[in-house]
Amino acid sequence: MRKTLVVISLLITSFAIPSAVFADTVIPYGTNISGNVTWTKAASPYIVTGMGVAADGVLTIDPGTIVKFDLYGGMGVAGQVLVGAPIPAEPVTITSIRDDSVGGDSNSDGSATVPLAGDWNGIYLHGNGESDITNAVVRYGGKLLAPLILQSGLLVIDQSVISDAPTALVREEAGAIRLSNSTMSRAQYGVDSHLGATSLELATTTFQTLTVSSVLIDGSVNFINHGGNSGDGGYELTGNLVGNQTWNKDGLPYLIESFGTPPSSSLTILPGAVVKFHHGGGIGITGQLTVGSAVDPTPVTFTSILDDGVVVPPKGDWNGLYLYATSTLYHANFRYGGNAQGTLNNQGGVVTITGGSISQSGNTNFFQHAGTTVIEGTLLQHALTGVYVDGGSLVIHNANISGNTQYGVNNVTAQTIDATNNYWGAPDGPKHPIDLFDPTQGSGDQVSANVSFK
Repeated sequence: MRKTLVVISLLITSFAIPSAVFADTVIPYGTNISGNVTWTKAASPYIVTGMGVAADGVLTIDPGTIVKFDLYGGMGVAGQVLVGAPIPAEPVTITSIRDDSVGGDSNSDGSATVPLAGDWNGIYLHGNGESDITNAVVRYGGKLLAPLILQSGLLVIDQSVISDAPTALVREEAGAIRLSNSTMSRAQYGVDSHLGATSLELATTTFQTLTVSSVLIDGSVNFINHGGNSGDGGYELTGNLVGNQTWNKDGLPYLIESFGTPPSSSLTILPGAVVKFHHGGGIGITGQLTVGSAVDPTPVTFTSILDDGVVVPPKGDWNGLYLYATSTLYHANFRYGGNAQGTLNNQGGVVTITGGSISQSGNTNFFQHAGTTVIEGTLLQHALTGVYVDGGSLVIHNANISGNTQYGVNNVTAQTIDATNNYWGAPDGPKHPIDLFDPTQGSGDQVSANVSFK
């Protein structure tokens, strides 16, 4: 759990006293806007050190306007800031005082200094603050946290380019963010969404040149992904899911180290989505899980974060999914899991698996510990054991159980499981315990006692 260390009341007083600048419009240090104020292209560039927008204030920044923040400068917003207008209007530029590429040499030092990530602080939305940023270029901020920080209220970003920050480009601590049709680049994260935030909504945004990941998001945040996003990294999910969430197909994967879904939640993963796990990563699922679709054969992929089409990950690189409730999976392909037990583990749920594959596991592809499982038409291949049963009940039909080096199915319970009408890697069936009434042996994967395979 992370807590914000920056207090809004310090926003103004913590900013440095402005140095001498030569610009068209200098906003006096400590300005706090009330009522309606408009910044225009004609009066640009605006030089800002430390200022605020009061709860009854509305700051409108017209298309083509240039705003430059002095070093460590920032803005606290309890009212509204309305930035720009949709393309093809001229973009608004919000940048560093050292940025001579727009608005001239505002710090009058010629080429002695160049802008750097973190030159200025950020724009902080708090209280009932709202900001609608459309067709803007925001760069070189984030000295303390990020160039754009939502501490409550609403932040809407569309058709914009946010870049060049030391850590995150957008930080969400509370409230709601809607980000669309934009480009996020040159930072650690595009968006860092914390425990306490309400929702993060994404669509058609490019994340590029990010050193850690596109989005870091706590599971408690309502993550609404409309798809069409692309670029570096993925959606780094942490903590526990709250409520009901859907993971859509997208150009970016969902990235998991340790994640959980409590009994009151449900997780739906739609066809085409890709979920990648860090080394040793896994998901404990005590809420409802639905993966894929009965009518759409597009697979959902669960794999290692190393699986990029070039690197071949080791078997067992990540842990697994642990299922405690109702879980329904269609056309789901799992590979390189099974670090501890199985890549998929029924711990007491009602599990139905149709189609898809579970393969390249370090230990077991499917581990049946408790609850009931029905597997139909699934490939279970290339592990130590295809299916291991030590409790509950399991039925498996029309599956391809092959290439497993120890057992195709190993049942250590006294209850016979139904594993009929499966392919065992050879036309003559599986190897099996000697039966005095049928001593013939197959040459496929081995099965243990108490497995009905004919």
